[in-house]
Amino acid sequence: MELVGWARAWDLVTTAEQGRRLDAMRLAEFAADALPGGDTAERDLVAQWSAFICIVDDELDTTELGRRPERVRAAMSALIAVLDGHTAAPCLPAAEAALADLWARTAPRMTPQGRSAFVTHYQDFAAALVAEADLRSSSRRPTLIAYLPLRHRTIAIYPVIDIVECLALHSAPPDAPDLREALVDAIAIANDLASAGNDASHGHHNLLTVLAAERNCSAADAIAEASRMLSQSLQRFRTAAARSDPAHAAALSCLLTACVKWNDTTGRFLIDQRSSAAGQR
Repeated sequence: MELVGWARAWDLVTTAEQGRRLDAMRLAEFAADALPGGDTAERDLVAQWSAFICIVDDELDTTELGRRPERVRAAMSALIAVLDGHTAAPCLPAAEAALADLWARTAPRMTPQGRSAFVTHYQDFAAALVAEADLRSSSRRPTLIAYLPLRHRTIAIYPVIDIVECLALHSAPPDAPDLREALVDAIAIANDLASAGNDASHGHHNLLTVLAAERNCSAADAIAEASRMLSQSLQRFRTAAARSDPAHAAALSCLLTACVKWNDTTGRFLIDQRSSAAGQR
């Protein structure tokens, strides 16, 4: 199903502007790059999961909800209940219905181990969002040593890795923590470089603001340092990939390439900045 049509069917998109915004994110292209060997249904699934993650993330980043830890905890608990097959008080009804659809089509493709890993990773993502909301509610700036592991969790890439591994490998993935950790680190840093302007427009801390404050350096120097960190992460990924199962390394290499390309081509961050500026006029 066409991505905006799927989002409309579950009320994740309810206006023409929201539809244009989702289309400009170019998530179908991202899915094709992330899963080049996948069939149409598999690529649609990756694109729809990506849209779901982005839409929920935007709800937290651009509204007061993201600064209220208890409300974030309640919203994420309701989503986790969907994965567990339980019922909770609805907080984001459209998101919960969309997640039920996604999970019903994803879980049967996974091994029991894969389903358990996905739920664990999503629970950790939810806990990280509550911690992030707590920081935002108090306007505290995290230290670099605290920010990086939290960012690895709030970017929601571990659940995406679980989905891509399931669809690309059609079997339980090998145990390769070094490969996954280098991948997550690189994706988190690349995303912060791409979204820095958008984060600033919403008053959110980002790797660049944390670096600038902690190193007492200029914005340009913070960008240079983050770029250096990204290069190191990419090298760690290449080193780990060379020691890993070839099929697994190839699948995660495609995901990394897709994420980096998406950061460079998506209209998501530019649109967010324009929307924020319009709201401040």
